[in-house]
Amino acid sequence: MRADPFFVQNTMTSLNQAQSTQQQLTEELATGVSVTSLSSNPTAAAQDGMVTSEISVDDTFSQNEATTYSMMQVTDSTLTDVVSQLQSAISAATSGDNGTLTSANEQSVADTLEGIRSTILGLANTSYQGVSIFAGTQSGVTAFTLDTTTTPATVNYNGDNNTMIISTPSGSTIPTSIPGDQIFGGGTAGATGANVLGVLSNLINDFSTGASGVADTAALSSAVTQVANLQSKFDSGMQQLSTTATYVAGQVTELASTQNTLVGANYAQVSTQLASNETQQSALLDVMASADKSNDLFDYLN
Repeated sequence: MRADPFFVQNTMTSLNQAQSTQQQLTEELATGVSVTSLSSNPTAAAQDGMVTSEISVDDTFSQNEATTYSMMQVTDSTLTDVVSQLQSAISAATSGDNGTLTSANEQSVADTLEGIRSTILGLANTSYQGVSIFAGTQSGVTAFTLDTTTTPATVNYNGDNNTMIISTPSGSTIPTSIPGDQIFGGGTAGATGANVLGVLSNLINDFSTGASGVADTAALSSAVTQVANLQSKFDSGMQQLSTTATYVAGQVTELASTQNTLVGANYAQVSTQLASNETQQSALLDVMASADKSNDLFDYLN
């Protein structure tokens, strides 16, 4: 029988390939990923890269959404408190707007309204995790300051009229704030809005100066309506964000399933392949050992 001059070389090559395969199979079992490089499966690797990118975008949105939604909940709750305070102000002002109260009674109403204004000013300056929620995009400022040196007192808005937004994975945007000047006043000349603090300051001045008979209590009712309308619109944005978040969460689950199909390791199959590979290596090593013991390859072949 003619000896194969490349027997040892070919056997070593087979052993090296078996060892390389063992390393790959062991890595698949450890990571759960069957495609570990572009060369191992270019198509699956490319598709996996796109899926990974989509998942990353969705995850980033979900993280931002959680914080944003919490801030919107604080905003919504604050608006509810503002409406409640305004309703108390309507009750106090209406009871005193009959032209028959004494000066002391009128001042008592003014004091009540002043307390309500102070509470609403605090609500207007609400912050969440360091963000002034009614300052537009000027998140680090105190949204409102009240100047009581004027008659009536005037409110200064220190934010801007920009609305904060969150971008969805699809590229659309959802408003996540209401610029405070639309609610509490103090905006630029000609700006329209509820002007809650301005209305209260006018009423306080009316009752403090004995002009309760002409006090504009109707402006309070109008302010309540405007704030309620803004809150309703804001709540729609919250619902849209919540719906989008639910959809994105489902999309991430689907993408993860797709990714597992593309590159996920089949544990049962890989385990079987690994056992077969170990058997192959053992056989090759036996062959190499037998070859080393023979002084003549022909003797071994015979």
